[in-house]
Amino acid sequence: MTYTRKYLLSNIRRKFSKLPPIFLGIIFVGFILFFLRSSLPKKFLENLVIKRVIVEGNAKFTDAKNIKTVVEANVLGKNIVLLNKKELIAMFLGTFPSIKVLSVKRVYPDSIYVNFVERKEAALVKKEGSEVTYLVDDEGFVLGEVKPPFLNLPLVLYRGDGDITNGGFVPGNYLSVPLLIVKIMEEEDINMTFLRIENDSYVEALIKGDIKVYISLKKDVFSQISLLKEVIKRQDQNEIVLKKIDLRYDNVVVE
Repeated sequence: MTYTRKYLLSNIRRKFSKLPPIFLGIIFVGFILFFLRSSLPKKFLENLVIKRVIVEGNAKFTDAKNIKTVVEANVLGKNIVLLNKKELIAMFLGTFPSIKVLSVKRVYPDSIYVNFVERKEAALVKKEGSEVTYLVDDEGFVLGEVKPPFLNLPLVLYRGDGDITNGGFVPGNYLSVPLLIVKIMEEEDINMTFLRIENDSYVEALIKGDIKVYISLKKDVFSQISLLKEVIKRQDQNEIVLKKIDLRYDNVVVE
């Protein structure tokens, strides 16, 4: 019996249609891997080599040119398909700790797009007895010695035992509460200029230039600052001059 080409193709399709989908998937993946490893024409392989790097981001503390130089040194000439993005990202975050988020995107056939977001400045930190003031982000990472235009950020006086070093985190968990207060004050649009932990029970802050505010560490910080906002509102409405607002007790003490 003679089989026509049309009949043979139809018979093959019918047999493959009866195979489980997962088995067909395995066959397909296997074919692709085999094709990638052994059957790609040389010209096509050359077109998949990384030849160009594009870097974008908000470079305040990190030189974008340095980032591009490091990226190029690690990816140029490599196969774009086989590029391990996770390893690349981990390496960059270790090399440039001031970068908080970094993403890598393949742009076929021969380019890599890198986008980064730096840590955002949140406060100034100065160790008690030191003349050096540092800029930190909301996690307590030290971005460097203070320079304009960041002089208007709230200053936190550090009374911990460790040393503050550029490119690392402020030692211990000392800044967790102060930075939380800084964040809430900013969200509530309260102008705070200075903050320090007096002891384990309360924090002293300066707001609106010269008003001393005492915040308990034994009570909810959010509710205290919400109450502080109400006191400030009444002060402004009644044109009252205040020197002190004490939130540590059940009843707010003002002077």
